[in-house]
Amino acid sequence: MIRAAWVTHVGAVALALAGVGCCKKSPDPAQPAPPATTTLEPPAQPPSAEQVSDLLTQLPRCDVFHRGAFLDLGSAFDQGRTSYSLTTTGADATAVERGGASWAQVWSRTFSQTFHTDHPSPVFVAGRMLGLAARRATVRIDGRVYGTLSLNRTTAEVSSTKASAEPLEAGAHTLTIQFHGSAHGRQAFAEIDWLRVGEPDEDPTTFAPPSERDIVVDSVVAGRPRRSVALRAPGMVRCAVAAREGMIFQSDIGYLGPGSGKAEVRVTEPGQSPVVVHAAEIGGEKEQSSQASVSLDSYAGKLVLLELVATRSSAGARVLFGEPTLAMRPALPPPRTPAKAAILVVMSKADKAHLPPYSEVPALAALTSLAQSSVVFRQHRAVTTVSSAAMASSLSGLAPESHGLIDPASRLPAAITTVAGLASEGRVSSAMFTANPTSFEAFGFGRGWDRFEMFSPVSGLEGRSPMTDGTRWLEARLQESGQQRMLAVLHTRGGHPPWTTSADEARNLPPADYSGPVEARRAGQVLARARGKRPKWRMTPADRERLEALFALALVSEDQALGALVSSLRKAGVWDSTLLIVTSDLALGGPARVPFADAERLDEDLLDLPLIVHFPGGRYGGKAVQSPTSALDLVPTLLGALGLQTPPRLAGTDLYDIAAHPERHVLRPQYATIGREYAVRFGNVVLRGESPKTPVLCDLALGANCPGTTPPTLAVLAHALWRQTFAWYRATNIDKIGSLREPATLDPDTVSALTVWGSQENR
Repeated sequence: MIRAAWVTHVGAVALALAGVGCCKKSPDPAQPAPPATTTLEPPAQPPSAEQVSDLLTQLPRCDVFHRGAFLDLGSAFDQGRTSYSLTTTGADATAVERGGASWAQVWSRTFSQTFHTDHPSPVFVAGRMLGLAARRATVRIDGRVYGTLSLNRTTAEVSSTKASAEPLEAGAHTLTIQFHGSAHGRQAFAEIDWLRVGEPDEDPTTFAPPSERDIVVDSVVAGRPRRSVALRAPGMVRCAVAAREGMIFQSDIGYLGPGSGKAEVRVTEPGQSPVVVHAAEIGGEKEQSSQASVSLDSYAGKLVLLELVATRSSAGARVLFGEPTLAMRPALPPPRTPAKAAILVVMSKADKAHLPPYSEVPALAALTSLAQSSVVFRQHRAVTTVSSAAMASSLSGLAPESHGLIDPASRLPAAITTVAGLASEGRVSSAMFTANPTSFEAFGFGRGWDRFEMFSPVSGLEGRSPMTDGTRWLEARLQESGQQRMLAVLHTRGGHPPWTTSADEARNLPPADYSGPVEARRAGQVLARARGKRPKWRMTPADRERLEALFALALVSEDQALGALVSSLRKAGVWDSTLLIVTSDLALGGPARVPFADAERLDEDLLDLPLIVHFPGGRYGGKAVQSPTSALDLVPTLLGALGLQTPPRLAGTDLYDIAAHPERHVLRPQYATIGREYAVRFGNVVLRGESPKTPVLCDLALGANCPGTTPPTLAVLAHALWRQTFAWYRATNIDKIGSLREPATLDPDTVSALTVWGSQENR
C-alpha cells in the first residue's frame, strides 16, 4: 500500500471526508438522467465566525470527479483507496516523484483501488502509466474484465479500454490492475500517475487530469490572493461533513481563464436529491466573483455530502473555490470551578439497563440522587470489548492501537504515560483501588500512583472494597493536607461475580426454589463453561433470572458505598469542589448472550455505556447530553478539572466543554476495535469491518443487525466513512501494534483471581 503523508490531524474536527460526483456536459439520452436538484437560498449570516477546518487540508479524504471518477496515485489523495486493509506494508506500491508529479511504483502483480459511483453508467478505464517489468495489464472492476492496457517501457503514456456495453451499477467498486510480464530481481512492474473510471461523453477536448497539484492552486479571487480548489467543468469535489449547529461553509468563488462559468455549492443527504445552497455566474469581461456563506444549521446532527461543483467553464478555464472553510460561530468559554478532588468510579459490567437515570431503579438511591445534580451523557461508548484495554484507554486517553494493550493477554507498556504520571508531574496526590483483576498490577496498571491497592475476588472481600478504601484514602489525605489536590480511580466489581451474598439474601432471591448452578461465589467460573462453540452447559430462563437478581443485589451494595463516598465529601466540605465521574468499562450485554465474557465482538449492546458526571460547583447539573463521548474523553476531563494541561497527543475532549456546548460536538466519530475488527459509529450509522475485508455500513435506525452488504443508498457515505476510519487508524499508529504490545506475565495470585473471575480461558 502506498505510504501517503497526512496533511492534517484527523482527530481535530468531527469531519468525515469523501465522495464523488459528476455532471455530464452532453448526457447520453439513453442513460438515466442525473438526480434533480432544488435551490435553497441561505439565510443571512453573522459577520464573523471562528474557523474550524480548512477544507484544503481535508481534500485527501474527499473524492474528485471530472468526466468520471479520478484516482490520483502516489499522493495524499490515495489514502484509504488501495484496499480495505488498515495496515500499510509498503509491499504493493511506494510513492515516487517523476517530473514533479506523484506516482505509484507498483511492486505486486495485482494492484487495486476502491471507488464508487452514484448513478449507473457505461464506463471505460484509462490511466497514465510507465511499464517497467510489465508490457500490458488486464483491467477488472469487481472481478469482471473490462479490457487490456498497453504499457510503454520507455515513455509514460495514456492507455484506455473501450467503454463497457453494460452500465456499471451505482455503489462501491474495486478496480484491479493485473500486470503481465516477468520481474527480474528487485524490479517494479509499473509506475502509475493516475487512473480514471470515465463515463463516455461528447466532449472533444483532451482529458485534463485533476491531480493534487492541478486542483490546488494559488490564484487571485475577488481581488485578493487565495489558495483555491480549481475545477474544470464538468467537475466536482465531494466531501462528507458532520454538520453541526452554527457551522458555516465559506468560500470566495472566482474564475481562472477565458470566458465565463458557473459554480454551485450543493448539500446532499444520503439517499436524497442534491440541494443547491449557493449558485453563481462567474468570470466574463467584468471578472465576476461570488462570496459564499452557507449555514448548515438545517442539517445539524446529520452526516451530509458537501459538493463543490463546476457546472460550466470555457475550454482551458477553471472555476475557483477560494479558501473553502467550515467555520463555527464564536462561543464564549464557560466559567469553571477548580476541583480539589477528581474521582473516577468505573463499575465493571454495569450497563444502562440496570442504572438510573437510564432506567428507573428505586433501589439505587445514591445514583438516582447523583444523576439529578449531574450531567448525564446518553451516547457514551466503549472503545473495545477487552476489559483491560478499555480501562487502559480510560487512564491513558489513548486508543488501544496507541497504548498497545490490545488483547486479554497483553499489558499496558511502561512507555505509556497514564493520568497517574501526569498527576504526579502536576503535584497531585493519586491513588487507584481495583477489585477487577484485569486492571491488576500484572497488566501494567500499578505504575505512577502514590498508592495502588488490589482486592482479589479470591479473598472473599466485598466488591465495594475499592469504594470504601478509596473513601478512607480521600478522608486521610484531606486531614493530612487540606490544600493538596487529589485524584482517585476506583475500579469496582460492579455487577460482576463473584458476589458477596448472605444465605438469607440468597434464599429470598427469585426464582423460588432455584437449584441451578448460578450461585454467588462461583458464578464466574460456571458462566465461562457456557461460552464457546461447544459449551459444557446452557443457561435456562431460571438461571438467567437468578443471575439478574444477584447482579441487581451487587449493584445495591455498590450504590450504598457510592452514597457513603458522596456523604464523606459533603461532610469534609469539598463536594462543591469535586469532580465525580461514574461509568463502566463494558456493558453487560443483551439477554441473548452469556454475560461477563471478555474480548467479544464489537456489538452495540456491549459498547453502549453509562456516564454520569458531577462537575465542581454542580455546573450543568440535571442536564442530559446527547453528544457522543468515549473513554478517550475521561483523561482530558480529569486533567482539566485539576487545572493540569492535556498533552496534545490525546484526541479526547474535556467533557466539561461538551456539556457546555453539546451542539458543537454532535456526530463525533466513536471508534471501537479489537484486533483487526472495528466498529466506528457516526450518529445512527456504524461502519463495521474486519481488515482487510470490505466493511458494511449499518443504519441502527433499522435495527441492530447489519446486512451482509451496504445498501446502495448508503454506498457513498460508506466510502467516505471508510476513508475517515483509515485515516484515524493511521494516526493511531496501528502499524506499531506488534512493537507496542507487551505480553502480561501472570503471577499465581493473578491467575487465581482471573479463574474466579471467569476470564482465565481468554488468556
